[in-house]
Amino acid sequence: KHPFLLTLPARAPQDLNAIPHVRLGALKPETLVHIVVRVSHASTFTAWRGEVSGSSKTGGVQKAMLTVVQGDSQQGEVVLWGAAMAWLPQIQRNRDAVWEFKVLLVKEDLASGRLELHSTPWGSCEPLLPGDDKARQFCKRTHPERDTVSFEIDLQTLLSQKYTGEDDLTKISTKRTSDVQLKCQITGFQFQSNPSQDVSPLINSDTPLEGILDVVSGDITFAGCGRCVSKLSTDANGIYRPCYPCLPYTGVRRYYRPALLMVKEGISKVCIQVPPILVQKILQNIPPEKLSKSVAPSSDRRFVHVVADALHCLLSVQSTVTLTVHSHFLCDENSVPIVQDFLLLDIDTQV
Repeated sequence: KHPFLLTLPARAPQDLNAIPHVRLGALKPETLVHIVVRVSHASTFTAWRGEVSGSSKTGGVQKAMLTVVQGDSQQGEVVLWGAAMAWLPQIQRNRDAVWEFKVLLVKEDLASGRLELHSTPWGSCEPLLPGDDKARQFCKRTHPERDTVSFEIDLQTLLSQKYTGEDDLTKISTKRTSDVQLKCQITGFQFQSNPSQDVSPLINSDTPLEGILDVVSGDITFAGCGRCVSKLSTDANGIYRPCYPCLPYTGVRRYYRPALLMVKEGISKVCIQVPPILVQKILQNIPPEKLSKSVAPSSDRRFVHVVADALHCLLSVQSTVTLTVHSHFLCDENSVPIVQDFLLLDIDTQV
């Protein structure tokens, strides 16, 4: 009846016996997860019944919105529906507790585009005792500067030994170490796109300067919360909606879109996620709002040309750069990686 649906890529079902504990900064929509958090704020309000189930829009149901925080100050939102509302009194009585929420569904809010965690009929919520391993790991992350150790390693060893920067709370993989320093060559750079945007072209050493200029002259910035960098949406009047987890702070700032960095050392190659702040560092620390401005009052050269030159030099010189990377491997019982993520923490751009 709908043959075009056959063109959609097949989606691998999630193993309900291996639901992972996740960080709030690494959520993926339409997945089931467990989280360990503290609750900083809770509010209740009425939602349309159609938001919960069915097509009826008559009447309303109560739901609760929890602002939660993890040990690295990453914030998020947990939405409680139905029977999960019974968790709320206990949470409000134990605000200082570390809570473990199980079997939450990650969903994208259609209005704001933010990822939220929604309760499910199979979920649970329990306070962790201070001696619990997961509670101790949570408390350790509240002071990452005391616990983070960075050491130099070659890329092939990193991939073969599966070093990860955070302990796996599900105990599927073994305990590894923390952040690592890599000395490698940058072979590609690509701005990440939203689903509503065209995919940004991959830039590499074969891309001419004119092609790089075309890319950086396009839509490579976004407006985000001045505190947590979350992307902000606008209402019908073009006014930015607030970042609710960061209220009463309402500052708005312009950021570069996140990017992917392709690197290699010998025969080993990986893709590394680059957050907006470090994208700006790679691009000569030129603020996004200056891209269209002239470098000097009487000059035809704009800052966007400087950014294009910086990327062209970075990719064409083929020199070795030093990257500080947070690596994360989630492995099954046979040490086969299920998840393999790399996040850039710092870069030495002296090439």
